Amino acid sequence: MDQSGAAPKGLTTDPPVVLGLLVCEQIGTTPAGNPIIMEVFDRIGFGSLPAAKANLTVFVRLWGVLEPMDLEIRITAPDDSVIASLGPASIQPPSNAAPVSLGMRGGPITFKVSGQYHVRLFANGSFLGLAPLEVVERPRT
Repeated sequence: MDQSGAAPKGLTTDPPVVLGLLVCEQIGTTPAGNPIIMEVFDRIGFGSLPAAKANLTVFVRLWGVLEPMDLEIRITAPDDSVIASLGPASIQPPSNAAPVSLGMRGGPITFKVSGQYHVRLFANGSFLGLAPLEVVERPRT
């Protein structure tokens, strides 16, 4: 806290632990409410670039959420420029010590060049972790 008693921007407690950060096609739920993560991938192939992916879903699972926070996903190109953002999605601390899970979906997302992209997770503007996403061009023959 600053001298006025206001909380600083960003996280005011220890950051949560990232238990899962997965890029997938879709997230469903079981009748019991558990997530079903469908078609997890870390590589996308296109016949030619630039190309757009109509929808991209990111599954996030965190443990140790101690304060309300806004989560944001930033997808960065090989040159570290941000090509897309998902969110923010607001989450609240659970009443018990249970992990918090959520899915964030966005699109279309345009990939301009082949290379190593990153799916970066932020909470209240503070970086929590990343997942690699390789984009490859596979010309049709």
